[in-house]
Amino acid sequence: MRNWFRFFRIWFLVCGIIIIFCVISMIWNKENAVNYERVNTYCTESERVFDYGDVLTDEEEDKLRALIAEKEQVAHCDIILLTMKESLEEYAKSYDPNVPSNQYVMIKADNFYDEYGFGWNKTKESDDGDGCILLDNWFRESDGKIHTWLSTSGSVERKFSSNMIDRVLDDVYDYVEYDPYRAYKAYVEDIARYMGNEETKLEVPIYAYFVIPTIAAIIFIAIYASGKEGKKTVNESTYVGENGINFEVMYDQFISKAISQRRIERSDSGGYGGGGGGGHHISSGGHSHGGGGHSR
Repeated sequence: MRNWFRFFRIWFLVCGIIIIFCVISMIWNKENAVNYERVNTYCTESERVFDYGDVLTDEEEDKLRALIAEKEQVAHCDIILLTMKESLEEYAKSYDPNVPSNQYVMIKADNFYDEYGFGWNKTKESDDGDGCILLDNWFRESDGKIHTWLSTSGSVERKFSSNMIDRVLDDVYDYVEYDPYRAYKAYVEDIARYMGNEETKLEVPIYAYFVIPTIAAIIFIAIYASGKEGKKTVNESTYVGENGINFEVMYDQFISKAISQRRIERSDSGGYGGGGGGGHHISSGGHSHGGGGHSR
């Protein structure tokens, strides 16, 4: 009986590992399953293009709506565009008397997003739903500039660093003065590209839980079995000379110690691969937002 167990113990071990791996993998996949369907039950607004500034043709608006509908399925977030052509100074200062002119658009964008209840996964008022809004106000404020703001929320806020926000706004500003449609199209495509590259949790087919560990077990057994085929070619006296074993005793004597120091320079500047949360702040409605702005 003992010999039988010794012969099959490697198989028992492998089978146990396979079972444990399968159970853990199925539990992990179930807990990390992602529902990519839009579940917003709070927002009743289906519009995504609010061209209050009248800078787009009707045809361009329709093309942007179609593009946004397509890209939202890739980005899994609400993508909103708002254009205006009016002063926001009085509006913004009613919320914050000390707000600088380049952030009037920030207050308007945040409030517009919150009041409509946008957000891919927003199910109640207190949720910070996944999404973003680009506000481009074509009115020149008292500082003589036109201001633009990209506001992020939920997973978009967590994903986008300040550098990433600047990249999107740079792409918008490359075209906005002579081709607003192309500029806003670049905004939508950038959001979809960055959010679409976000790490996703894949649904693993059920058979993979058994196939993968089984293949690994077969490889392990093959290696284990091949190691058993070798023949014993040495014994305890193979490498012992005719005069037996002679051990020489040696000592190390500590004399002194020298230490050198070198300063390691560190950089605090963030690169493209840095963490998200760029421009984090709390809106007047109490919701978490990220974002950033450009002026022209």
